[in-house]
Formats: sequence, C-alpha cells, structure tokens
Amino acid sequence: MNELIERVWVYGRDGARHHVEIYQDRTATSSSNGSSAIPESATARLKADGIKLNYIDENTFRNPITGQLLYRHKITTVELANLAEV
Repeated sequence: MNELIERVWVYGRDGARHHVEIYQDRTATSSSNGSSAIPESATARLKADGIKLNYIDENTFRNPITGQLLYRHKITTVELANLAEV
C-alpha cells in the first residue's frame, strides 16, 4: 500500500525542473486488535514518466536511467562549482 506524502520540484545540474511525488510504502498487517499498516521506506517517482528515483539523501535523488542527480532546491553557481570538484 502506498500513500502520497509529498510533491516537490527538483532540479538537475542543467537547471531543468522535474516534478517528483514521494510515497510512503506501508505493509498491511492484521491482529486481534484489527488491521493496520507498518510504515516502510519512502519511494520517490518522477511524475512525468513514473521513473523510481534513488535516494542519495533527503534533498538529493538520482535518476537510475540517466544517472542524473536531482536536487530539491535550485542549485547556485557556487554549489555547482563545488559539485564539479567532487
């Protein structure tokens, strides 16, 4: 069971903006007290084509198809220069 928990814009190093939807995965359980769901990991997907992104950290994702890193905020020229050094 997946629950949409967040919609965000992410940006590539080229400045391109992408819409991402983040879902909380849950496993349904049942017990004598009734049914419930246990939260698992979250899944991020590009809204345009449904590609599942890899989490690098809470603000960074990697597109497994292109290898492109995507950032929650638009990166500045200084941040871009620092990334080039890595």
